[in-house]
Amino acid sequence: MRQFPRVILLLTALAILAGCDSPTTDAGDLRTSKAALAAPDTSMIEKHARQGEQLLAVGHRGALIFGTPDEALEHTDQPLLFIPRHVGPDGSAASLPDGLGKISAAYTLPGEDAILFLTEDHRLTQWNGEALEVLDREVQGPVSISPSGKLLAYLKGEEPIYSVILRDRATNKTTSPSKDLQGCWSPAVGDDGSVAFMSSNSGYAELYLARRGGAPERVTSREQGQAISVPSGPSAPLLVGEKLYFEDQAGLQSIDLGGKEKSVSTSLAPNLRDLVWSVDGTRVWGTNDGRLQTHALGATGGVR
Repeated sequence: MRQFPRVILLLTALAILAGCDSPTTDAGDLRTSKAALAAPDTSMIEKHARQGEQLLAVGHRGALIFGTPDEALEHTDQPLLFIPRHVGPDGSAASLPDGLGKISAAYTLPGEDAILFLTEDHRLTQWNGEALEVLDREVQGPVSISPSGKLLAYLKGEEPIYSVILRDRATNKTTSPSKDLQGCWSPAVGDDGSVAFMSSNSGYAELYLARRGGAPERVTSREQGQAISVPSGPSAPLLVGEKLYFEDQAGLQSIDLGGKEKSVSTSLAPNLRDLVWSVDGTRVWGTNDGRLQTHALGATGGVR
């Protein structure tokens, strides 16, 4: 009986050695899987960028969408249009929909290879690599994506009066959390259906928050001389849990919508503009003095 444990140990060792002789291992597969899902670093993105292009989106497996700005609109007040270019996860040229034309924005989705495009004629479309599906029309950017990718928020209407639209991707059902507020812009949607957005309804540019099913509540009081940074775009803000990340003229900012000091903004990366969020919601790419940079957000509250 005393020899029995030794026999067990010997058999276990032989099994381990046999596993080592195998040409493929689970650990190797795991490393490959993680590498495939890892977002590219800044140097890798710059390697694939062409002169004059702007980074528009980074996919969950490292695919990239670049855009060449439309020169006719560069020095006007109109939103920029881009001629898009798609680079696959392996760095090779990837396909785009036939007849897509110029776009104002491109967005990738967490855990999906599908891409959202906002076209020159204000169609919100989804490209799955084979077919281009029109999700909505008369859409004004930017488009916000919830951390899970299940919800979208964007604008509809005619300038200068826009409504915020909340769209459930599973059901295609839409609602408008902005209700009767006037002049809305820069929406951001969280996984719980909360939508933060800007409105000039009071005569000042104020930040509002609408919990799902509830009426919008004003977060800021700028008409009282409050000095606070608020979303101004052109990128859509990112709402992760209670933390709102956004771009203004000074760069990357954040506001904790669940804290006691809701009306206090924090500067995270001065002068970082043209923001592109990673699909996991943990970092952001942007340009600073013409150079591409990345910044860690330290976001919690869900996987984007």
